[in-house]
Amino acid sequence: MKKILVLVSALAVMTFCKVVGAANDFAAIKSMLDTAERIVPANAEIVSTEEGAETTLLVYVDEETMTYYDLSFNTATLKLEKMRAQSSNIIGSTMMSKTVGDIEKIVLQEYPEAADLEITTVKDGLNTCYKAAFDMADYRAVLKLNPVTGAIGERVLFYK
Repeated sequence: MKKILVLVSALAVMTFCKVVGAANDFAAIKSMLDTAERIVPANAEIVSTEEGAETTLLVYVDEETMTYYDLSFNTATLKLEKMRAQSSNIIGSTMMSKTVGDIEKIVLQEYPEAADLEITTVKDGLNTCYKAAFDMADYRAVLKLNPVTGAIGERVLFYK
């Protein structure tokens, strides 16, 4: 009889732990979704998730602009570590009609509080694009801009 009571107690504790674990998982997922909701556009929809040992990835798409948003969270702390937005804009070109000054104005128009702005050119085969890196209060940003249109094709934010 004593063995049965111990077995039932152990099963009850294991069941309770699974329920608490599921509740913790739900709270973790809700926390990540709430953070994502503040960052991605309202009309972007989640299209996939991937959980690893150290990182959980949420992928959203904004079908109006054809922009994909990859949000990487630290699985243990639930802290957003990185957001990458890739638009359908073609990043590179063989021509360059925008100057570094033009790109600086574009970046500062979108990020007026950008600090330590660095603008360089990046070559990928025959194509060239501008790369702008700068600091904001909550993150370090790296943008890739089209050298003809000045359109931002890729945006990566590294959260502090």
